[in-house]
Amino acid sequence: MNKNLSPSALLEQTKVIAIMRGVEQERAIRSGIALAEGGVRLIEVTLNTPDALSILSAWREQLPSEVLIGAGTVMSPQMVQDAVAAGASFLITPHFDPAVIDAALERDVEIWPGVMTPTEVAAALRMGLEVVKIFPIALFGPSYIQSLKGPFEQVKPIAVGGVTPENMQDYLRAGAVGVAFGSHLFDPQSIATQNWEQIKQRASGIIQKAKVF
Repeated sequence: MNKNLSPSALLEQTKVIAIMRGVEQERAIRSGIALAEGGVRLIEVTLNTPDALSILSAWREQLPSEVLIGAGTVMSPQMVQDAVAAGASFLITPHFDPAVIDAALERDVEIWPGVMTPTEVAAALRMGLEVVKIFPIALFGPSYIQSLKGPFEQVKPIAVGGVTPENMQDYLRAGAVGVAFGSHLFDPQSIATQNWEQIKQRASGIIQKAKVF
């Protein structure tokens, strides 16, 4: 795999983002390592996780260079600055905020904003963004992605919120550029029992399902 791929190019290639929220630092770091061993190449820690920036920095130091580390739940320009300083290669927001987007673009870091409505999608495109996070997608399902792709052919949606290993291919088939998983990859039970091999195997299975597209 080309180690110089941008986050969006890597997303198009691998289709899967792992989202980590609310796991204590030591186990968060170890579970991220297990996911990387299972083939996940885009791993995000949400900034409302305790010690999020430390986790981000540790992943950046300990994971292979072909794994890109991102920050999620980025809510302000200051969070953009902090995440980039800690080593984030990409940023994801739960909402559409031009000030946050501008702060990322000023630092030449990819940002994938959370959107839902056609108006927000159009606004993101006007700011030069093609990759957007459709959240929470479970409210509408795969058909919503397909509908958005009608008028917005160039948009590259990430399906987030309610995606499962069972329905992930439906979203990819509908036109999603990628899908994001939280507890399906950062499985709470496996983390509690420190079953890193189980996390690795689960990740490998999800990555294999994504390779069909």
